[in-house]
Amino acid sequence: MPFLTVICPNARRSTVKVSPSTIMYQVLEEACLKNGFDVDAHRLKHQNRLIDCSLTFRLSGLANNATVEMVHVETSPVSSSAVAEVALQLSDGTRLLRKFSIDTSLFEILREFSKDVGHDLINCEEGKVASCTYMHKEFRGPIHLSLATLKSLGFTGGRCLLRYAALEISCDEICAWDERVMRENQRTDVLKTAFSERKAENEKREQVHLQRELEFERELSEKRKQRSNEDPSSCFDSGVRENVEPRLSADLPSNSTLTSRISHSNRADSSGVDRLEYLQNLLPEVDGNLNERESDSVQEACHAFVTRRAEHPTTANATSKPEFNDFKFPESSAKNDIPSQSEVKVPSNQSVRTLPEKCDRNAVIFSNEKISDESNLLTAKEVSDEFFEPSVADLRNHQSHLTEQARLANTRALVSKKFIDEKNRQLKVEAYRHSVIRFHLPDSRIIQALFLSLEPVSQLFDFVASILLDSPKIFCLRLVLNQKIDRDETRTLLDAGLSPRSAVSIRTGLNSERFLVGVVLLSTVSLTAVIRSSL
Repeated sequence: MPFLTVICPNARRSTVKVSPSTIMYQVLEEACLKNGFDVDAHRLKHQNRLIDCSLTFRLSGLANNATVEMVHVETSPVSSSAVAEVALQLSDGTRLLRKFSIDTSLFEILREFSKDVGHDLINCEEGKVASCTYMHKEFRGPIHLSLATLKSLGFTGGRCLLRYAALEISCDEICAWDERVMRENQRTDVLKTAFSERKAENEKREQVHLQRELEFERELSEKRKQRSNEDPSSCFDSGVRENVEPRLSADLPSNSTLTSRISHSNRADSSGVDRLEYLQNLLPEVDGNLNERESDSVQEACHAFVTRRAEHPTTANATSKPEFNDFKFPESSAKNDIPSQSEVKVPSNQSVRTLPEKCDRNAVIFSNEKISDESNLLTAKEVSDEFFEPSVADLRNHQSHLTEQARLANTRALVSKKFIDEKNRQLKVEAYRHSVIRFHLPDSRIIQALFLSLEPVSQLFDFVASILLDSPKIFCLRLVLNQKIDRDETRTLLDAGLSPRSAVSIRTGLNSERFLVGVVLLSTVSLTAVIRSSL
């Protein structure tokens, strides 16, 4: 039987069994009764979308065993004075329209509509029972009709359509139906009994949470008062005056006016926040003045800096002529702090990229000679058509492979494609340290050599050039599918897709016997002998 998992505001999960005709309001009501929450103040949400509680589970758009969230709403969607407009469709197709409160039961609705029809809709003929159907959910018998209200159907207002019918039911079926309704009612009563206990726990938890928040705010306000009572500018001013004033007095004997102005401006900043902003604005200017290279620019920047500090809003006249126009920083410190262009210049012979060392090629030449049918080990036998038909084992392997891919796709973390490519490349580097490349010559000879997977593609061209005799050594390398390989110093064999093994064709206008080195020709080995030795 399908079920829904409801995540409550207290982070608890509640499981509610549902059927296709279960109204979503019943799911909300059961979850609230189990965890002690008010039904009228909460709603169900799925993927940031509020669920209409008047719909059934079949029409809600939720999947089986889905997870929904119970959220608190500030304005309650259910009001005690809410009114719904009900249309009752009779067996002959006629419809009657009236307005009722959402707390009205279906039994009372049928009794009110009986006045408009002229006969009793509840007490039918012998062997028949009155029933109302809403959204494929049927309510039979007086007991079930009296227990079902418009609010229990999920209505908070608006309009609804009820279909009335008089069904022929035996006495046994009526008794079985009433027993099922009574069991559901008893189950609801048990939940309501535990509801009071859960609600008391939630209220106690809310009080504890509110008390902690009040204590935190009180402690925070006390800390702010303590910080405001302290004077952070006093120790800062004393430290600044002790460190700055002796230096200015030693270097500039006539700077008493400037020192008094700076100390007065420091006293003007009473709050710690203003002083912090003042220091933050001061640091870029000091850094900019220290980074000046030429002495003239340093002198001008220092003059502007002193002028701006002297013109800080004080009681002194801001239009007065600034003093110490001839002031400048010591030349020794400026020369020591600022490196020359020759010191900063990077040497041109420094290598930008470190290439891996070459490995032993272990070059071998194979002779792909033609062999008779008796001694040919590579002759392919005729394969029947049944070989290409998939078997049950093949289908199972393919299905398991697809299932594994789907599982990896669903459980994979939300990472970028670049990260995945780098991770796969690192795994290939660790797995394929060496690469075997076979060079096919025009005369059906094959040269096999060993390379490192992180060597650049240009090493293939250097290796082929080392076995050529004639000059100029003009040739090109192509893959089996006639794809040209470009000489590249940056791309590795792994990046070019040539690792761990590849077959490359050498295209040149010369005969292979002319451009192969004679010493290499002596090491020619029959391909058949190699295969036999491997077997």
